[in-house]
Amino acid sequence: MYKQGGVYSRPPLGPRALVVAPLIWVGKILFLVGFVTNYWYKYMSVGAYRYPSHRGLWKICSTIDYTTNCAAFFPLEGWYTGVRALECIALIGISVASFQSLFYLIRRVKTRLIIGAVATVFGGFMGIIGCIIMAVKISNLGFTLGWSLYLDAVGCVLCVAGGPLLFLEYRSRDQ
Repeated sequence: MYKQGGVYSRPPLGPRALVVAPLIWVGKILFLVGFVTNYWYKYMSVGAYRYPSHRGLWKICSTIDYTTNCAAFFPLEGWYTGVRALECIALIGISVASFQSLFYLIRRVKTRLIIGAVATVFGGFMGIIGCIIMAVKISNLGFTLGWSLYLDAVGCVLCVAGGPLLFLEYRSRDQ
């Protein structure tokens, strides 16, 4: 705490702190939207009746006669399960970082910012690796990548960008 005019108060936030928390939170929101929605890729079904379908990490959806039906699915391919695992690890890392940055904005305690910096970079890179694996595999199958994958990737990139800023805020003036 700093003493200002005989009264102890919290130190003022620097411009870096005012940028890093919203950056990580916007990245987390974009990541979450991409993580839970069902448009990671689109394709046309095969067989006698061709109808548009799309998949997310967790559900497959098909549109038949203007009605969209979705159901959970369990992938047979090991790479798909690996992408799910990488995205779940990314969710944990990004969540830790976002709450550490929020805690810093409220309490101005720097001791745990280093945990947030490491968590956001690690989580963001895990998410980016998951997106790259999915994009390569889906492109090789000839399917179209969907907006959910792009939102997930942009969210991860924003979080990775926030990691060094958290570290710099941790290394700035001492409490």
